[in-house]
Amino acid sequence: MWIFSIVLATFVAFMQSTIIPALSVSGGQIELQIIIILLFLFFGRLREACIFLLVCSTFSALFSGAPIIYLVLPDFLIISIYVFLDRRRIFFRPGTLLAFPIIFLAVALADFFKLIMLSKLGAGIVSVLLANSIYSAIVGMIIFYFINKIYHLLNPHIMRERIKLAR
Repeated sequence: MWIFSIVLATFVAFMQSTIIPALSVSGGQIELQIIIILLFLFFGRLREACIFLLVCSTFSALFSGAPIIYLVLPDFLIISIYVFLDRRRIFFRPGTLLAFPIIFLAVALADFFKLIMLSKLGAGIVSVLLANSIYSAIVGMIIFYFINKIYHLLNPHIMRERIKLAR
């Protein structure tokens, strides 16, 4: 599974550096790296999430020229918070609708942390941060729904469970 994580990380880093900036809506872009990390965490794959984070951040730094710490630190903060909340049993694997606020808050927190690192806080930045968070949460929820469908299709022993839209 970690080999799949490395290949996926390389592909996502390439997408984040080339295609995704062209798909911005109201200044917001899809944070595909955070979405994939959260999907790994939703399915209980902490090791793959960490491997994905390191490989994707390394290739993103190579493709875009951004400092690697700027790419690793906010996402590592998201992983740490999620693992802490999961270990405390505050929430378990979310349903599809609960994935929306989790992805929204994770993207907003990571972007806010990146803005603090760059020391670029202003009035116009808040609208871009919100557009970025909403856009990523919608796309992340759709991806999570389809991955849930595929997961239930490939695992017939859990087919009697319905795909959860809400918890």
